[in-house]
Amino acid sequence: MFKYLFFTLSFIIFGESLLANAKPTICLIKKSIRNELNAIGSDEINFSKDSLIPSRSKANEGIVVLAKAYNDSIVLRFAPPDYAFWLRAQKSGFVVKRGKDSSNLKQIATIFPIPLNQIDTTSFSKDSFSLMAAGLLYGNVDRSQVQGYMKEYRANQQILDMSLLVSEFSSNAAKILGFRYVDKEVRPGETYYYEISNPVYEDKKYKAITKIKNEFKAIRAPYQFNVNTGDEQLTLRWSKDYNGRAFTYYMIERSDDNKEFYPITERPLVFYQSELSKGIPDFSFVDSFNLNNETKYYYKLLGGNSFGEFSPAALADGTPKDMTPPISPKITSATYDYKTQLFNIEWENDFDNLSADFSYAQLMVARNEKGPYSALSEKLGPTEFNYIYNLGTDVTEEMEGRYFFKIECYDQSGNKSFSEFESAFVPDFTNPAVPDTLIGYIDSLSFVNIKWPKSSSKDVRGYWLYWANSPDAEFSLVSQTILTDTMYKYYIEEKSLTKNIYYTLRAEDYAYNRSEAAVVLKLKRRDIVPPITPMIKVVFTDSLKLKLNIIPSGSDDVQINQLFRRDIDSKDTAWVLLDSFPSVPMYSDHKAVLDTHYEYKMRAVDSTGNVSSFSVIKGGILKVTSQNLEIKDFKIRQIKNSNEVELSWNYSPPKELKDKKYTIIISRSTGQDGVKYYQELNPQMKSFKDSNLSNGVLYNFAIRIKYENDKTGKISEAK
Repeated sequence: MFKYLFFTLSFIIFGESLLANAKPTICLIKKSIRNELNAIGSDEINFSKDSLIPSRSKANEGIVVLAKAYNDSIVLRFAPPDYAFWLRAQKSGFVVKRGKDSSNLKQIATIFPIPLNQIDTTSFSKDSFSLMAAGLLYGNVDRSQVQGYMKEYRANQQILDMSLLVSEFSSNAAKILGFRYVDKEVRPGETYYYEISNPVYEDKKYKAITKIKNEFKAIRAPYQFNVNTGDEQLTLRWSKDYNGRAFTYYMIERSDDNKEFYPITERPLVFYQSELSKGIPDFSFVDSFNLNNETKYYYKLLGGNSFGEFSPAALADGTPKDMTPPISPKITSATYDYKTQLFNIEWENDFDNLSADFSYAQLMVARNEKGPYSALSEKLGPTEFNYIYNLGTDVTEEMEGRYFFKIECYDQSGNKSFSEFESAFVPDFTNPAVPDTLIGYIDSLSFVNIKWPKSSSKDVRGYWLYWANSPDAEFSLVSQTILTDTMYKYYIEEKSLTKNIYYTLRAEDYAYNRSEAAVVLKLKRRDIVPPITPMIKVVFTDSLKLKLNIIPSGSDDVQINQLFRRDIDSKDTAWVLLDSFPSVPMYSDHKAVLDTHYEYKMRAVDSTGNVSSFSVIKGGILKVTSQNLEIKDFKIRQIKNSNEVELSWNYSPPKELKDKKYTIIISRSTGQDGVKYYQELNPQMKSFKDSNLSNGVLYNFAIRIKYENDKTGKISEAK
């Protein structure tokens, strides 16, 4: 926070209590001529400063110098680094040198404080700071209570700080103290270098050099000056950023007619910065002296610099207004009668402190303590003290619960105050709505995961989750405490006599009413018991197909059967998964090859991935039998008017033998002899004529298939 200091005209007495708390609080705020002070950045020249108060954080800091051009003259303002330096400078003086470049400077003056007998006191009545300067320089300071080096050092520094401060306010005070020099031997537009030094201190750091072009620049008015309204007070604000660099102090004047202004700061207004005020962007001053609400006031803000000059005035105006709200009533009771559905709200008015500009009060209601509140009553006068509110006969679930009441109080200026709230409760007799659906699953670690949507009822405080081993059994609580979330996860034992578990849910409101039960959710328990092993009863090999007669697993949760096969006659006798299929009593191996010896085994897999042990191994060889090679539709007929007979037949090779070569064997018998090999035909022939017959002899014919590997089919019936 920025604080302002007013300094009186009286001489300063440095008592022990003042010294004990003394801090170097006076500082020269950065000047508007900052851009005119271009320090020469070389090893031989010290930089000029923008403050005439030496830094307290660095010992033996040098002289500080500022300069300002006026065309007909250049004014130098300077300050010593500490009190001991100043004491010596009072006797040896400040040496002023000037030149057109920094390497060729000539002494033009030595500045001393004005002797006491040469001080012109006629201006003291108008320039109190000159009087203070003389008092600080030549007054008798009581040091009887100053004990110890540090306390004396602080007292001396306080004298120097006060001397530098009054030099800010008054050019004559700066001249009396020997902190000012006016160089009139200059030309407009020329650039000059100045060096301020002391003959006692020869070190370069005690030589301050500044460079300035002799061009006059007018002081600007303070920047961003505005007025904020208050109740019988106005807050004046102006930018800290620009004005802090331009001015050291300020004066404020006020008028109620914008014609005649008078100062409201008897002494210059000086700000100093604390740690808490660093982030605040504005300087501020609160004017509350004899201000009347609704009256417009005009202000002038003038900024002062280190050369004892004031800027043009910045102008602003403001009007204080009534911003004090009336005293609100106090609600004494708020009740609800569920039989009549009526609220009764009563309050007390503070007639002793009732505002003269009271306008009206209004009863407000909300369903939440923090609002929003809406108007319940019409505008109420100061003599009304209760209000009856009819909730209605059809009280729905949304209308149940707590109601909060406040009274807003307004004055004629629109200021508003609130009473403390009171509440009344409408009993809740309505069961909350049940959540729509339950969804869930049991994961691989046997954790049950269940979710449900929120109940549509707004007053639900939580949910009760139930479980059972059967939908017809009595359900039990999953958790003994109410669930406030819409999901729940917990572990169940993996081993169970039941494969399913069932869940339902009920919502509960703040009046402990419970909803109906939700639709039952069925979840399958995690199954770790493998299914019963299926069996291969027998392998059939007599129909050009290998068929397995299977006894399926006795478990009702079998999802699939896995059949494995291996070739015994092959070099690779590893088991290979042949097929996966549901439970069936018979399975045909369509991939089997003739005359190959196969072995089979199988196992069952249930719906949770549990796998049974393998069945007993069964084997078989796919072979061709004579029945597989039987010729169909064998016929014989006598050719009319000839000694010839014609044989015809039909034969389609099995697909397993479609690439094998075969022939057709014709057998014949003569008389009572049995049939014997007669002729061999190529497979393309579908008929055969035999003319080698004798009259009066009985002939019988039969036919069969013969493959190149000597596999023969069943011989047909002799005809």
